[in-house]
Amino acid sequence: MEDIFQGYDQRIRPVKNISSPVIVRVQPLIVRLIEVNPQQEYIKLSLSISQTWKDEFLTWNPAEYDGTTSVMVPKTALWLPDTTVVTTSFEAEAITDLDMETLVVEYDGTVSRSYPYILSNYCPMITDEFPFDKQDCIIKITSWYYQATVVRYEPMFNETDEPQNKNSAWDMLPVKVEAVDFNVENAGQYRQIWYTLTIKRKPAYYVWVLIMPTLIITALSIAGIFAPINNNGDRQEKLTLGLTTLLTLAVILSMVTGEMPRSSNLPVLGQFVLVEISIIVICMAVSVVILFLHQRATTRPWPVPSWLEALLACDCTQLVDRKDETIVVPLQHSPNPSRNILYGEGSVWDVQNKIKIAPSKENGNNIGGLMTPLDEMIAKVKNCIDKSEKEKKALDDEEKRKEHWMILFDHVDLLLFLGFQLVHIVLYFALYYRSY
Repeated sequence: MEDIFQGYDQRIRPVKNISSPVIVRVQPLIVRLIEVNPQQEYIKLSLSISQTWKDEFLTWNPAEYDGTTSVMVPKTALWLPDTTVVTTSFEAEAITDLDMETLVVEYDGTVSRSYPYILSNYCPMITDEFPFDKQDCIIKITSWYYQATVVRYEPMFNETDEPQNKNSAWDMLPVKVEAVDFNVENAGQYRQIWYTLTIKRKPAYYVWVLIMPTLIITALSIAGIFAPINNNGDRQEKLTLGLTTLLTLAVILSMVTGEMPRSSNLPVLGQFVLVEISIIVICMAVSVVILFLHQRATTRPWPVPSWLEALLACDCTQLVDRKDETIVVPLQHSPNPSRNILYGEGSVWDVQNKIKIAPSKENGNNIGGLMTPLDEMIAKVKNCIDKSEKEKKALDDEEKRKEHWMILFDHVDLLLFLGFQLVHIVLYFALYYRSY
């Protein structure tokens, strides 16, 4: 060792020709992807950076030193390149004590160095496709002080190995390596080695925790808003259901925005939830309009327009008549003859038609006087019966008209239910296939 380091000065570049650059070969070995922070836009990696260069002042003949081909030397005794990761966001965390670091020096002057640490590397996040996004994070390695004509960096290999430990939320794709030369004004030319690390998010968590619940909640809400109503047209509970769904989707949207950095673009998942909210809002607005029209149609003497029936493909009149046929029993066929008071056998009309009173010669005037009040009473009873029949017919017609409108609005609800569900499902599959 004394012979090898005799006259060695670690402050001097290890080249005999001062115009020659020191070639430093670097290669990062990614051990593990620890964290991806979209809000602060950085990734945290556990990695080891390997470096090799040739020190022309540290060479020997192994035969002269008992076949010794390499020695371990403390780093303080050697010239070291000022290798720097310029894209780091925070100070690197050393895993081992760097003061105790030793390097391997081979007989031909090749120096090998490898040191592990935790790197927080800046990585601008483009989250437009979240949660189906991919991020390109560039690790830039260079010399902070030396120009490329003095210390030139070269990649050790054109590709790197995959991380030894997989990440549960991200897949790591092959790393691209590139040497980039650039000029700094009034400072000369520098060289950087760019390692482009591509990571792809695993979307399963967001699909099952956010997308599927949003899909199911919206589908059930649409079904509830446009479900068949009762005869009174009560839709208030539907509006309550819609408002509850809006509150739930707003909470889901806040969860999505909490995962994302503040940017001008809304990610795909946020757009999906926002469109789902829009669908529910439109459903509620349509439900309010239908509620208003239903209330007006049933409280005003509006007949159902034939063109509206044709437009909705609804034969409402036939449905109402068919319903009446199943519940109406003719009076003359009533199983209880005692109820046929007005028109059955022994009724008022039957008695009037059967009684034929011949006036007596002796009491003709008295009998005629008795018949006059009876005729008047029968006429009044007949008028009351006719009036009752007209009122009953008017009530039946009004009930049929309301049932007519109710069946029509049921068809409207069905068509709106199918239409909104179709839009909802198409939106989901569009989002699903967008990830491929």
